[in-house]
Amino acid sequence: SWHAIFWCLAAYGIISLFTIHFGLEESHPADPSKPLHPISTLKNYFSLCRDRSFIGNVLAGGLAHSGLFAYIAGSPFVIIELWHIPAQVPASQFGWIFGSNAFAYIAASQINARLLRTHRTQDILRRAIWMPLIFGLLLLFAGATRIGGLPLLLIGLFGYMASLGFIGPNSTANALAKQGHRAGLASALMGTLQFGLATLASTAIGLLPAKSALPMTGMMALCGISGLLLYRALVHESAPPLP
Repeated sequence: SWHAIFWCLAAYGIISLFTIHFGLEESHPADPSKPLHPISTLKNYFSLCRDRSFIGNVLAGGLAHSGLFAYIAGSPFVIIELWHIPAQVPASQFGWIFGSNAFAYIAASQINARLLRTHRTQDILRRAIWMPLIFGLLLLFAGATRIGGLPLLLIGLFGYMASLGFIGPNSTANALAKQGHRAGLASALMGTLQFGLATLASTAIGLLPAKSALPMTGMMALCGISGLLLYRALVHESAPPLP
C-alpha cells in the first residue's frame, strides 16, 4: 500500500544518518577566527548573491530542477487520470513510465561523467541548458493540443529528465568552483534557493485547476525558458557584472 513509501523513506533516512555519522569525516578544520555570527553570515550571503557566476549557475540549475518537481506533482494526474494509465499492481504501467524517466536522469548523469574526461563543465552546461527549453516547449505543445497523444508527451518528459543529468552536476560544480573559502555557506544558500524554487513550482501545480496537462507542461516549459534566460543573462561571457 501507499504506507510502504513512508517506510522506505524512513529506512533511507536512518541509513543515511548512520552512514554520515560513522563514515563521513570532516574535511575542513574549524577556524575560530571566523565567529558564527548572524550579521556576518547575512553579509556573506549577500556577497554570494552578488557573485554573477554563482547566482547564475544556482538559478539556472534550480529552475531546471523545478521542472522536475512540477513533473512529480503533476504527472500522476496527467498520466493516470487524463490518459488512464493504470497505477495499481500488477498492471502498474505508471510505475514503468515513472521509472523510465528516472532511468533517463541516471543514464544522462553517467554519460556526463564520461564527457567530463574531455570537456569542461562550462561547455557541457552551455549546451545542456537548452534542453529543458526545447523539451519544455515540446511538452507545452503536447499538453495544449494533445497532438501526438501520450507518446509525444512521454518523449518530452524523457528528454527533460535526461537534461537534468547534465545540468545538475555541472551547474553545481560551476557555482562552487570559486567558493572553496566558503563552500559550506555557498552550498547552504544554493540548496535553499533551489529547493525554494522547486517548492514554488510544485505548489503552483497544486493551486492551478486540474483539468488538463497544461499546468504541468506549462510550468515545465516556464522553468526551462527561465533557466536559459537567467543563465545567459548572468553567466554568459558577455553578461554585465552585478551592481
